[in-house]
Amino acid sequence: MEQAKKDGIAKSIGVSNFDAKQLSDIVKIAKEVPVINQINLHPYLYQSSLDTLKFCNENRIVVEAYGSLYPITQYPDGPVTAALIEPQHRLIATAAQVLFLWVRAKGAVIVTTTNRSERLVEYLALGKLGPLYQAEVNAIDAAGAIPSSDIESDGWLVIMTDPTIPHIDHILKYRRFISCILILQATALTYFVYVRSLRRASPNWETMVCAGSVTIFFTASILLTLIRRRATARVFGAGANV
Repeated sequence: MEQAKKDGIAKSIGVSNFDAKQLSDIVKIAKEVPVINQINLHPYLYQSSLDTLKFCNENRIVVEAYGSLYPITQYPDGPVTAALIEPQHRLIATAAQVLFLWVRAKGAVIVTTTNRSERLVEYLALGKLGPLYQAEVNAIDAAGAIPSSDIESDGWLVIMTDPTIPHIDHILKYRRFISCILILQATALTYFVYVRSLRRASPNWETMVCAGSVTIFFTASILLTLIRRRATARVFGAGANV
């Protein structure tokens, strides 16, 4: 990319989804410091983005935010939505506009990939709105803050505890055990199918065990998949094309 800029093919160099460490590594060896870093930024990700935002500010790297409407498009019943109400009333603005103003308050540039005319109207009307009060910004920050105890990452799942899912805490606590059981069931199923194919015998209790294992395996797999998707989507969805 540096050669492309030198050759006049590129006017500037930017990166996407780089965190503070990655940016630091680039700055140490690059002749051209990236002029912009495009990251997924919304109130639910703000706390985890602080180091990146600080590094970009100190090194004069512009932050470009995408996915900023996630709180209202993917998690409309979340705490951030409630924190948007007061500034909405004060500014006579939409929830999307308040979120865009929040992004501005963080010193980031707003980028949208929307193909919806109403979103474009909201975006273009930002110039007519005043800034958020600092108290309003702080309230949105607080609403988007997720205690670290609610986010677990052990290499198997990255998940946020969702209180709307019954007994999810117990499921998460024993998810490794459940995963091991599923693997053992799959192994047992393969063994029984192999043995029966060799013997070419009529169905008996072993066949019934196979059928039961298949049912349990796929039911549990679907359950775990749904839990993972529902929980992770609440936090890590980008909300693109909104």
